[in-house]
Amino acid sequence: MALSFVTVMVLLPSLTLVCAKVLDRTTHRRFMPDFENVGRPLAKIRVPALLLVFALMVPAFLGQANVAFTYLTSAPDPDIRYGADYYAVEESFGVQNAAVLLVPRGDVAAEALLSDEIADLDYVESVMSYASTVGSAIPNEFLDPAVVEQFYSDDWARIICYIDAGVESEESFGVIETIHRLAAAYYDEFYMAGQSANLYDMAQIIEVDNVVVSLVAVVTIFLVVAIAFRSLMLPFCLVLAIESGIWINLCIPYFTGDSLNFIGYLIINTVQLGATIDYGILLTTHYLRWRKNVPAREAAYKALGETVPSLIVSAGILASAGIALGLTSSISVVCLLGFLLARGAIISLLMVTCFLPGLLILFDGPIRVTTWKSGFFRGDRARLTSPDAALRKEGDAS
Repeated sequence: MALSFVTVMVLLPSLTLVCAKVLDRTTHRRFMPDFENVGRPLAKIRVPALLLVFALMVPAFLGQANVAFTYLTSAPDPDIRYGADYYAVEESFGVQNAAVLLVPRGDVAAEALLSDEIADLDYVESVMSYASTVGSAIPNEFLDPAVVEQFYSDDWARIICYIDAGVESEESFGVIETIHRLAAAYYDEFYMAGQSANLYDMAQIIEVDNVVVSLVAVVTIFLVVAIAFRSLMLPFCLVLAIESGIWINLCIPYFTGDSLNFIGYLIINTVQLGATIDYGILLTTHYLRWRKNVPAREAAYKALGETVPSLIVSAGILASAGIALGLTSSISVVCLLGFLLARGAIISLLMVTCFLPGLLILFDGPIRVTTWKSGFFRGDRARLTSPDAALRKEGDAS
């Protein structure tokens, strides 16, 4: 983002000046229609839009919070040849899913008891440890060092568990959780390794981190917008529009019964958040300029007429890129991310053009009170034709 900002602020103006003559010679008529009056029909649906979004807000929030995430980023894709062959072999010969438990070395009896308890668990095919393979009655000094090294290091003993379940499944996660509980009864310190163990730990950590990261993002956006607009109510409206759009987009997999890769969730969450806040700031800036000279409803009409072309172009580019990615990629995860991105761009556009104007009009009074030197039009002075006219009038007076 920082590099993009520097490029737009430094490189783009320079290129524009260098290519000014070429730009002048290649100027053509506008292809997009005039959206000057689009604000009125859009603003007229503000009440249904407000009611619809408020009705969807709680189910969308609960739905996106309960989406089934997948954390394995290297799973073979069944839609390509390698993935199809991988799953065919797995179906014929079974799942190879090993989890390694490391416990402190020294107590062979505890290793034997723990190995037996793990072997009795559902979905555990077999257990390999010194106690279960060689026997706790045989001292390791009687064996070849090469045999002992398979189970012991200087400080740790290794117990290998073979789980008859998918690497990322409820069954394997249940086994990992039970092994944690059994090992804690014998040892104060132990470690687990393996794909299932790593993914289980990731799921436990992300449940907490995701809430913290989301709160930090919301608070940061609130503070930045509050400082930029010198208002306390405007950030509330923008954050509400942003988060509602994200919740609606990401709750759809929950209601359709699909899982969502967590890395993809983070990407979509970040991209849609950034896109929606940009759209919202653009609309709000124009709204505030008009609001100094006209009432709230007319300011919303004017702001929509000025910003809709830019919003359509930006959202259209993002949605087109997502659709192209979804239609052309042969990897199912990438296709899903592409369509999520496209859907998020369209939802963001609808939230900013239909829902946000309604919020600005609905909370016009609190916005006026909580905005420093708002200068909102109150009907006690003549209307000006545009914000630019106000600037020209101030310049003439000075």
